[in-house]
Amino acid sequence: MSMRNMRDKYLGLTRKNNQGYEMTIIEYNSCDDILVEFKEPYHCILNACTGNFIRGGIKNPNAPSVIGIGISGERYPVRIDGKITVEYQTCVNMLKRCNDSSRPRNHSYADVSVCNEWLYYDNFYEWYTSQPNYQTAEKMCLDKDILVKGNKIYEPNKCTLVPANVNLLFLMNKSRRGKYPTGVIKHKNVFLARYNQGVSGNQKHIGVYNTPEEAFLAYKTHKENFIKQVAKQEYNKGTITYQCYQAMMNYQINITD
Repeated sequence: MSMRNMRDKYLGLTRKNNQGYEMTIIEYNSCDDILVEFKEPYHCILNACTGNFIRGGIKNPNAPSVIGIGISGERYPVRIDGKITVEYQTCVNMLKRCNDSSRPRNHSYADVSVCNEWLYYDNFYEWYTSQPNYQTAEKMCLDKDILVKGNKIYEPNKCTLVPANVNLLFLMNKSRRGKYPTGVIKHKNVFLARYNQGVSGNQKHIGVYNTPEEAFLAYKTHKENFIKQVAKQEYNKGTITYQCYQAMMNYQINITD
């Protein structure tokens, strides 16, 4: 079949891709060089081949395809040499915490959401790679609680990258704590104060007290001092930003946390 006949056959052809979105061939140069247009609400124009078009295998990068809410985009790779990138995996993990169907079974994520800007992986990637401590990103966690205590929204001005040992310092689960303040457990007729030392999972025993309030005050003092100690160590190593360092130095633990 001549090139003209092939162009007449395919130009303007419309069908749905495997995602269920309608696409149309708007330019035909050869069987391996066509332009395909997806209409609103996820408009985009892509270069493709006719075989992939016929099979419905052309993916619309602007349509939600990540955990049902995220948009992978097309500017940045999600895999390199077959391996999922750290940036993309971090984005996927964040979206899982914000999607009801894949949300972790952890009450601390019950009301967590993500801003519209970060539903687009392209935007998240650009923020992630622009962080001053990005060079150590492979070992980093995306934290939403340190800069703004009690924050429930993943968004650029409220999040920071931190090492795992810093991230674990701020993890709290009220549902597992029981009726006593954080850092306090009852043992017979007395109350013990202790805190988690981070990634090691070791518990630091502080002391024994007559009331839960006394135990909490001891916990509060020791834990806040430990957070300051870690902040200085990590900032000197360049693994946290100055903004994060300041937030950790000023962090206060309340009895209602």
